[in-house]
Amino acid sequence: EIYVGRCDVMTEERILLHDVDVHREGDDGRSKEEYVQRAAQLGTWKKFDQIEIPAEAITSVRRLGDL
Repeated sequence: EIYVGRCDVMTEERILLHDVDVHREGDDGRSKEEYVQRAAQLGTWKKFDQIEIPAEAITSVRRLGDL
């Protein structure tokens, strides 16, 4: 899964995101990489007000502006 949102808190234990969209491989016919590229260009639609992601579930963190 890929989470895109505004980062509020990032610690060794968790990340707290606001105004979050979630993408799973193949959703809307897009790969994860295609989704990220489109999100960087056009933005996303908020699906959740906030999500807390535990550190053990995180494989990487990137800023959309860095793409």
